[in-house]
Amino acid sequence: MPTPEEIRKAQAILGGLRFTTDPKTGLPRPTDIPAPRPTTVPKIESPRIDNAMRVRSAIQESQGVLERAQQARSTITSGDLTTISAPKITLPTPIQFPDISAIPITEPKQKALPAQETDFTKRIGELETLITRAGEKGIETQRRTGEATFEPERQIVEINKQLKMLQAEDLKLKEQAEKRNVLEPFAAGEEQRARRNLAIEAIRLSATSEALQGNIVLAERQARRAVETEFAETARDIQIKRQNIVDNYDLLTPVQKKRADALLLQLDRQDEFVKQQRAVREAIEKKAIEVAASGKATNKDIEQVRSAKDEIEATRLAEPFLRKEAREEFATGTIGEFQRIFGRTPTHE
Repeated sequence: MPTPEEIRKAQAILGGLRFTTDPKTGLPRPTDIPAPRPTTVPKIESPRIDNAMRVRSAIQESQGVLERAQQARSTITSGDLTTISAPKITLPTPIQFPDISAIPITEPKQKALPAQETDFTKRIGELETLITRAGEKGIETQRRTGEATFEPERQIVEINKQLKMLQAEDLKLKEQAEKRNVLEPFAAGEEQRARRNLAIEAIRLSATSEALQGNIVLAERQARRAVETEFAETARDIQIKRQNIVDNYDLLTPVQKKRADALLLQLDRQDEFVKQQRAVREAIEKKAIEVAASGKATNKDIEQVRSAKDEIEATRLAEPFLRKEAREEFATGTIGEFQRIFGRTPTHE
């Protein structure tokens, strides 16, 4: 048993607690120990725990979707499936334009001037016949024959110079295209269009040169070739667009078919317009060939006719060179001179 002194010390240590003797054990025990306070554990929210919960919820939801999809798939039959046909697309092919280097350059033949006639009597006879048949214009034309003899030759030489310049420019573009990276299709397309325009200009110059030399059939053939080259690309694009619509028409929906019908009508109008413009260009080129063959027009005059906006303007520009010379009455001074030389008045046959 603890002594009273020991009990007091224990009470001092335990904060003044009082002890009583336990009847069962005979040992002292505190009598006024306060009841423990209930403690609350603070709720700690962890982002990691919340994310885990959301992931678990998403997994469960996806599993449900998969289960429903498997159930639906088991009920689909082959009759529920529709076969979709792939569209048929035709791609444009490059237009092969004429090679400028293959255009022949014909050097003009120098025509010798007629030898001077020493027989005065024979010369007088020729003058009398000339005046009688052609009037005063015949004398003037004969006098200027030597001056006009080499004019077409000079025009051909000038055209040949232009052709050589175009050939050099075309060769330069061709070399650039070969060196250029194949991954630059836009630049390559621009070069092709530039070379096509050079070819058109060269063919037209060739047609003019042939007309100046009197080769009308070959000149007209070259002119038609230039027109074909000019409109070939536009005609090809219209044809391919129309073909792609027709080939895939059965695959379109009703709404798409209405749009396709409207587009086909638009393409028909474009095709008709191109044909009209081509016919106009052919008529203008024909007038330019006629003017060149007349031997009365310079290269500048021929190009003005060729640059006309329509056939009416081309006809108006060509008319002075294609007009037939009207027979004019003799001037009084010329008649008097004729009477003095030949002793009679000239007559028309």
